[in-house]
Parts: sequence; structure tokens; C-alpha cells
Amino acid sequence: MYAVRQFTSPSFTCSRRFATLNLTKSLHKRNITFSSPRRVPESPSSAATTVEEQPHATESKGKQKESLESIENPDIIVEEDRLPFLQRPLGVKDRPTTVARSWREDMMDQETRIHHREKLVKAAGKGYYSDLNATRRHGGKTWIAPKVLIREDKALYFPDIAGTPLTGGDKVHTTDLLMGKVTILSILSSKISEAHSEILTKPTLEAYGGNPLLQTVEINLQENLLKSLLVSLFARNIRSNIPEEQWGRYLISSQNMDYVRDDLGFANRHVGYVYLIDKACRIRWAACADPMPEEVDALQAYWELFKRYPRRLFNPLKRDASSKKLDIAPHATRSLINKDPGYERDGRRPQAWRDELENIIAGDWLWEEGEIAGVERGQIGVALSSGSGSKTVYNVGKAKSASRSSARESLGVGVTNGTTAQEQLEHWGDSIPESKAIAHVAGYTILENIFILNGTGFLVTDSASSLPPLGSMASSAVNSILAPRGQDWRVLNRVTAQDILGTFGGRIRGTTWLTTEPADSQDPYTVFSLHRLHSYLASPHSYSKVSPSGLHILSPDSVNVGLGGSQSVTPPLRMWLPRVPTLSSPSLPPIGKDEKAHPPLREKSYTGSHPSLYKAVFPTVGILYAEDWKDYADMQIPFLLERVLLVDRGAAERGRSEWGEKWSDSSKYDSSNDELRKRQAVEDGLPVWAAPFVAFDISSGWFEPVRSALRSYLRLPAESTQKKRKPELTYVSMADEPQGSGPRIRDEDHPELLKGLHALKAEGILGEVHVVRGNGTRDVWEDRMTAISRSNIMLGAFGGNLADSVFMTPPSKTEAPQPDSAPVLMEFFPSGTFLRDQEYAVRSVGLRYTAWWGERKFKGISLPQVMGPRSGQNLYVGIDVPAVLEEIRAEAKRLSS
Repeated sequence: MYAVRQFTSPSFTCSRRFATLNLTKSLHKRNITFSSPRRVPESPSSAATTVEEQPHATESKGKQKESLESIENPDIIVEEDRLPFLQRPLGVKDRPTTVARSWREDMMDQETRIHHREKLVKAAGKGYYSDLNATRRHGGKTWIAPKVLIREDKALYFPDIAGTPLTGGDKVHTTDLLMGKVTILSILSSKISEAHSEILTKPTLEAYGGNPLLQTVEINLQENLLKSLLVSLFARNIRSNIPEEQWGRYLISSQNMDYVRDDLGFANRHVGYVYLIDKACRIRWAACADPMPEEVDALQAYWELFKRYPRRLFNPLKRDASSKKLDIAPHATRSLINKDPGYERDGRRPQAWRDELENIIAGDWLWEEGEIAGVERGQIGVALSSGSGSKTVYNVGKAKSASRSSARESLGVGVTNGTTAQEQLEHWGDSIPESKAIAHVAGYTILENIFILNGTGFLVTDSASSLPPLGSMASSAVNSILAPRGQDWRVLNRVTAQDILGTFGGRIRGTTWLTTEPADSQDPYTVFSLHRLHSYLASPHSYSKVSPSGLHILSPDSVNVGLGGSQSVTPPLRMWLPRVPTLSSPSLPPIGKDEKAHPPLREKSYTGSHPSLYKAVFPTVGILYAEDWKDYADMQIPFLLERVLLVDRGAAERGRSEWGEKWSDSSKYDSSNDELRKRQAVEDGLPVWAAPFVAFDISSGWFEPVRSALRSYLRLPAESTQKKRKPELTYVSMADEPQGSGPRIRDEDHPELLKGLHALKAEGILGEVHVVRGNGTRDVWEDRMTAISRSNIMLGAFGGNLADSVFMTPPSKTEAPQPDSAPVLMEFFPSGTFLRDQEYAVRSVGLRYTAWWGERKFKGISLPQVMGPRSGQNLYVGIDVPAVLEEIRAEAKRLSS
């Protein structure tokens, strides 16, 4: 079965033809046909014509003869359809685990049952010999490997497969083998598949097989139990053909793959499949069946890239601070195959690559050396004061210069005021700025004077006790469960800092929000908790302690002394996401043969909130991504950030037990007696982003500036001025969202709920009923936020689609506050599931909350225990519509009174 491993030839092409020819002859003796991909004919072929003219009864035999002759004689050319490229990421959505689900869990999960039923129906319509017959066309090849690596944020997981290794003993899981190493994994089920895998991987393994960071895993997959038993009996023979060091990574498995076959692109049992898998078990590239020469070259190119740039290719932005040679750009793998001329010095593509769309976007104009841009003078630009009037200057030629005043109203480089370009470079000499912690709770820290160099953060101090422990502020970029590594964050004394950071560097002025969460961990509460942390700077604080004599003492908070009050607290200028790429969709080649064609448009990465929210509420904040982090690292000089709000949820989770302990760089105050704060910190089920809410006492109106900014943007009054207006209600509906986009009300309950809500409006109980989409697309975002901001009642299925409920209308300040006058959020859960994200968020901004399990409702302190949804759980939520409508009627009357 493993004789193909002994094929050796000085020429790869000869080895490839020799292997395929011997396999085909062997199969032909058993009346099994295997045909390789063939060239498109330049002229009609007599052999092809003869095959078409054969009677139906002898068609199979004629095709066998034609197939064999086409391989033995390359001059015989047969026309076939062109194969498509792989159009989607392969793999499963759920992270693989070695713990298998029980049959009871599968039976109780409706979505799993539906999924299995669909697979069984599809399998029932497939003949026993369909895979074998499919090898007659393209040799069983159904797609061509992609020319680029699948992006990390779009890649899916390789499912867990259990098998017995050649070393014997207990079964081994692929999840355990793949985690932490880059792997070439081959699925073998026949001698043909071995030839396919050998042809594809042999050149790569011969060149780079000795790299300790790389490994190969082979799975001899025999889903037929009898075949699996026979293979197991001949395991000794297999071992004789496999190097001994590979025995532990060669698995013999009989696992049923029917439910993940389509997910893996595993369309034919008789051909080979090869997957390139990263350290997190994600499939980054794949090939199937008889490989094409360009597929062989691509795999070898990707391994060569990983050998040279291991951190960038499969672990973005995980760099060694001591390394001066930095990692490759995200598009570097594509440039090995598709040559792109890039851009000219004026920012446009070369003349030969421009088309009508390029001219619309960048303009069609002449550019001269020394000019900033090529638009006509006086059309668009920055106004410069010149005597009594103003002069617009956009084209600043060689002879022109713009003077700048010494004003410091702006923190950016200005034309008439702000910071000059020279002042962006900081010369500190022997007096390197020292880092300082302003406030801290596990995972949420306000720092001054931190440095970044080569993608590593540095804190400089001669007193390590003046800063919180690194493990309490940040996490490892590889695994957020662990404390940061040396290449992630370091604390230096001033002498060492002088050696590593030098005597000068760039200065990044103003306040930076820095969150280290990866792309798949972004949610609406990132910005919510960041603003809460930022509000600490503008709030007066006091600190309490109990003296040994039992006297309760209130004192100013020494950590916040010297900030100068709220007048000196500037708004954030940037939010930096160093582990989130700018674009989430893969880079695909242009469609068609036109070399000037533009590639398909790509999607921006999700940052937790709608893009319009940042522009409406935080207009001063610019968003920086992973590519920006790398750009700063590529400059190979340190940059000093004046003030940073550092957020790391991994550190917050590890330090959850410390949320109630007030951190200070001094032992002057002891918070061990603050029992109330401690009890709140260990309160059951608090979301990890709640750390700054527990730790920091901030005035109750901390969220009002954000809410007011949004209402101003939407042209709504700052607060409700109508004392006796009818309540408005917003229902967040997921009915129009695609399947899998989030929890939703059950299909049979949705129409009944809508009918009941409109009936309440017709009765005059509700002033208005708004039905908005769950995810708020760009086109409807303003209408969605306007409805929510005007509403007093909001309801919907549980999840992040209700996060915007914090923007509901607050009670009028002119009215006497009543306990039941605040807006209310109603969140529907399946029985046995409850999460506190929405509950904690709305209560932190002074709103009320009600949770529902069917006909049961929970308020106040009577909330159910936190229980997250199970893996694969059905996310259709059933509700008791009459009970919900009755509660809405009661709430509306309370709000109207």
C-alpha cells in the first residue's frame, strides 16, 4: 500500500508521471479507471471522436481505454471543463475539542438533528460507486487550491479526528497533535490518495522537513469498519514504510466523516486531501486529488515564508522585541504568485494599470515633483491666514512654504497652529520619561509614558512596585490565559531602558485607547467599558479605610491626585486594535483575465460597534489596526505614548478575584475592609468587561455625554420635555437576518407578538411601535438608533443585538425621579440560559431590566443563575406572547402616570 513512497527520480515531472502511470495500470487490471487532468485540444482528436461514437453499451470500456492511452501517450488530448478555484474557507465553525458530545445531547439539539438529517438525505441520494465514477472526470479533483492563504480571521477549524497511532496504545486526537504547531495534514484512504499526497508534499518535506516548528500528520481514514480492521492488522507492514519518528503522527481511523465531509471539501473518498493548518487548528490552505505544478510550488512557497517569518504568517503581530528583522506584510504571500506593481510616488497606480474606476477614485491629473497633491489650486484645501483674507493652499510646490504658529490648541501637526513636525520627535537624552500608573484594576489600566518598539510594549521605572504586575495588566499574545511574554510587554529600569530604547524616539500625543483583544473577541462592550474607564479621569474621588481603632476615614484618592480636574482631561484621539486586521475578508485575485481589473471589494473588520457610532459619538477618535501596529514596528525606533488606557480581558479574567481590591502604588491606604466592593467583585456571573464598573466609583451621569452626543447627531432633543407622553417601544427583530447571525424569537411567536404590539398602539397604550433589524446595517443604522433613543421599552431575543439599549430615553431631569420612571429592557432567553451582559449594562446607566424564560419573568435581585448557551444549542427562543403583552401594558401605564 505504501510502495509509492519508494518512487525516486531526479526529475519531479518524471516521478509524478511514473507514479500516476503505475497506479492507473494497477487499477485498469481491476476495471477501475483513473484519469488525470488533460489539456484543452488545439485540434479535433481522433481518439476523442472515437469515444463519442461508441455505442452506449461499450461506453465504459471505451472510456477506460481512452483514459489509459491519454496517460501513456501525452499526444492524445481530450477536452474537459475547467476546474474552479476553492471559493470558501474549509473547516468547521466550532473550535475542536477532544470531548465528544453524547448521543443524548445531539438528540436534544434541534439544529444538530436538522443538520444530521440534511446530511443523511444527501448521502441517501448518492450511489455506492459515485465517488469511484467521479474519478473519471479530472481524476476526482473538484477544486483547485487557492493562490493565497486564508486569512486568520476567516479561517475555520479542522475537526477533531481520533485514531490509533502506529506506536500503538490509546487513541490520539488530532486536536492534541495540531495545537501549537504548523502542520501539513494528509487524509489517505487509498493508494491513489497516497500518490496525490506524496506528489504534493515530497518537494516541500525534502526542503524543509527538518524544521522543528513544522510537522506532518497523516490520517489513514477507512470509514468502512471491515477495511479499517484489515488496515489495522497490516499496521506492521505500514510501519516498515514509515520513518519511526513519524509513527506517533500517523493515525489509523475509522471515524464517520459524513457530518463534516462538505465542511472539509472532502468530496471523494478515493483521492487525497492535504491541509495546511496553523497553530490554532485553523485551515489556512488546502489541495485535493492529483496536484497541479502550481499547487506544489505554492505549498513550498508558504513553508519557505514560514521558515523566514514564522510569527507573521501564522501568528500576526507576535514579534520578538529584540529582533531587528521584522515580519512580512499581510499581502506578502500573494506577491510570490501574482506580481503587483504597487503605487507610484503620487499615490496612484502606474499608468498602464489605471482604468476608468481608478480615475474616478484618484483623479486624472498631472503631478510634478515637490507638490503635495494634484488638484487645482484654490479648489479644496486648508485655509491659511494672509492679511485681511484667506488663501486656500493644497498644492504646496517647491517654492512655497507654510508657516506655523506656536499655538498648541491642536495635538496634531497643523498648518497655522498645533504641533510642528519637529516636535513629534522626542529627544530625552539621559532623562528618559518614567512610566506611571494612574488607575488600575485587573485588565483595565490607565498609564502615562509607555513605549512601543518592534511590536513590544515597554514600561520604564526604577521602582517596580509603583506599577501593577504585568500579569495583571496584559496577557500573552499567543494565549490570553497566560501572563505576557517578554516579547509582548516588559518593565525596564532606566539604565536598561537607555540601552534598549536609546536617547530619542517618536511621540504619540494625546490619549490612546489600546485594546489587545483579537478579532473574534470584539463585542459592543469594548467601547462601553473603555469610556467608563476614561470617565475615571474626570471624576472626583475619595478613598475610605477603617483605622485600627475602628474609625471610618474618608480621604482623597492619592492615585488620582494631580490630574487637574475634568477641565484637563482631553478626549481620546485614537483607538488601537493591534490584533485586529483592517480588513476581514480574504484578498482574492481579480475576476476575469483583464490585468487592469480591480480585485473584489473587501470588508472591514468588526470592532464591536457600528462604524457610524464612532463618527457620531466619538468624532475625535481615529481607529488604528494591526497593520498600523506593524507600520510603527517597521520604523525600528521607539515611540512614546503620552497616555494609554490599556484593556486586556485575559488579564481581567485571571484577576477576577481582585476586582474589589483598590490598587495603589502606596501602602498608605488599606482597602481590605471594603466588604461591599469585595462582595460585588465576586458576584456571580458578572461579565469580564465589568471590572472597571466594580473597581471605580464614578458619578451616576458618566454616560450622559455619550447619550447626548448621539441624540444631538440624530437631531433629537437632549432629554424628554413631554411630561405626559405615551411610551414608545422598540422590538429588535432578527427575522430578516440570515440564519446563524444570532438568537431570534421563534417563528410561530414572532407574528403573534407583532400583532399584539400594534394592537396596543391602536388602543392608545403605546405611542409608537418601532420594529428594527438586529444588526443595524449601514443603510438603516440612523433609523434604528433614532427609534431606540426615543423609546421607553425595548425587547428582543438575548444577545449583543440589544446592546444599544443603553441609549434609550432617560427620565426628564425636570421631573421628580420615580422608581419606575426609567426605561426598561426586556430580554428573552431559552429556559435554562441566562447571561448578565445586557442586564449589567443597562443598570449601570440607570435603566431597568426584566429577563424572561417563557412565561416566567425575573426582575431586581430575583435573576436566575448565569448559564451560558450550550455548544450547538438551538437559538430559537420561545415566548409566552399574552404574558409579555400584559407586562408591556402594565409598564406603559407606569411610564405614563
